Amino acid sequence: MSTLRLILAFLSVLPALPCLGQSADVGAAAPRPVRRFTSDSPPAALQFFSFEFQRPYLGREGPNLTRLDGDPSAGAQYLVSAKLSGQGAVATLKFELVDEDGRLIQVLRMSKYDNSLDGGEFVGSMKVPPRPFRVAVSGRRADGEPYRQTYRPLFRPAAGPPAPPLLPPGLPPAEAKKIADGLVAMEKQFIATLEERARRHPEGVIVVPRIEVSNVTYDTLVSAKGNRLGMRLSYDIRFSEGGDYAHSLEVFPVYEDVDSRGLVRMEVLKEEITPRPGPPSYATPQIHIDLDTLVKYGSAAWFEGGLTYHFTVELVPNFVGQNADKTKFCVNEEQYKHRVKSGPAWEAMKASAAPVKYHVFMSEVGFGGETGPFHPPGSFYEGFLREGAVECTPYKNIYF
Repeated sequence: MSTLRLILAFLSVLPALPCLGQSADVGAAAPRPVRRFTSDSPPAALQFFSFEFQRPYLGREGPNLTRLDGDPSAGAQYLVSAKLSGQGAVATLKFELVDEDGRLIQVLRMSKYDNSLDGGEFVGSMKVPPRPFRVAVSGRRADGEPYRQTYRPLFRPAAGPPAPPLLPPGLPPAEAKKIADGLVAMEKQFIATLEERARRHPEGVIVVPRIEVSNVTYDTLVSAKGNRLGMRLSYDIRFSEGGDYAHSLEVFPVYEDVDSRGLVRMEVLKEEITPRPGPPSYATPQIHIDLDTLVKYGSAAWFEGGLTYHFTVELVPNFVGQNADKTKFCVNEEQYKHRVKSGPAWEAMKASAAPVKYHVFMSEVGFGGETGPFHPPGSFYEGFLREGAVECTPYKNIYF
């Protein structure tokens, strides 16, 4: 048998797999840009609105930390948390303990809880001084000008040992001691971890990361058979500082009809990131992060500073399901049929061929925009039926 006949024979026994990946409709235009929403308003000014000492406790959800009621004990080591808003308006931050007259007592080494643009929580640990103090934050604004703010409450350190961990009432003494010792050990481990992170900022200066989202385009996701199945979204992200970053997508058609709003949204089917990011800094053999589903689940990964990462994300409507083997699709109409308003809205949406715009939001990286008129959800519904999609079993069971 010739080589060509061997290849043809092999191909003839392959299962019919859903083949996606065509860049656009046959004869369609090149990918189009997503128009970014803009605002003429300047970034909100920095606001320092919370500083708390943390205390370990055991609750229904397990071991955790909660706000310490009352003043901290002089000389004790505590986990602390500060919350700011408007940190996008500043380039650097430094936390300090100051006395009642504003004179420096000590630098407080903190770390940003996460690297999202809208996340304003900072965490760290500190040894409480023996005199009253306030907490101040200072640095440079995004325009280079200096700033300084002081959290007004005055902390008056208490004498005596720190309060023990909070425990549920009624525990036998031996069990209570064992749990309390475990919570104290957990607290010490947290403190050690935060001190390790703080070593990256030996002078206490935190550089606020900048995230640049660019080249956001969209085109049609088409099967090998030429059926329209959804949207392909492409975009670039550049991070000014290396670190753990995460973001997720919210993409949905925009309808004036109230009953149609929110009826359909687009969900991630497949994604590709080039170059490939690394596991997040907190990953361990026990904490595994799937680097192939970062956008789908909003998971963090390690991205290098100064590199431009290119994202290609395939999106299909949320009424579509895929089996566990990723060989077949199903369509879930039952979720709409038994509701008073969504039933008629769904039938009208299926029947409409009118183009519709889609809103595109990327949480935690500060992007929001809108497509031009694009294929309506009914077009994708028809495309999946032509692909051989079956009716989904209840709850979009993936085993079919």
